[in-house]
Amino acid sequence: MSNHPSDGIGWSTLSVTLVVMSIVIIMSFIKIKLSNEIYYESRETNKIEARVVALRQEGKILKMKLEQLRYRVEIVDTIFSIDDNDAILNGKPDTSEINND
Repeated sequence: MSNHPSDGIGWSTLSVTLVVMSIVIIMSFIKIKLSNEIYYESRETNKIEARVVALRQEGKILKMKLEQLRYRVEIVDTIFSIDDNDAILNGKPDTSEINND
């Protein structure tokens, strides 16, 4: 036996290298998995956000249509009130209250 250091790497160096490589590979897989999950969650979030924007816009449109309908009803009620008042002033009977029994 000689006091020469052995050629090549020892078991301790090999085991430390394999452990470090395993940790690096595991961490890489974890990073890839998390990145993919974040990507798909952000896509889903963007879809939901687009739906929210569309629903808010639709809500504004519906509010405008409701206001238009309210305005029309007020005008129509006013016109019918004016017609009823004209009929009363002209002596015409109100036929809307006559029951057909």
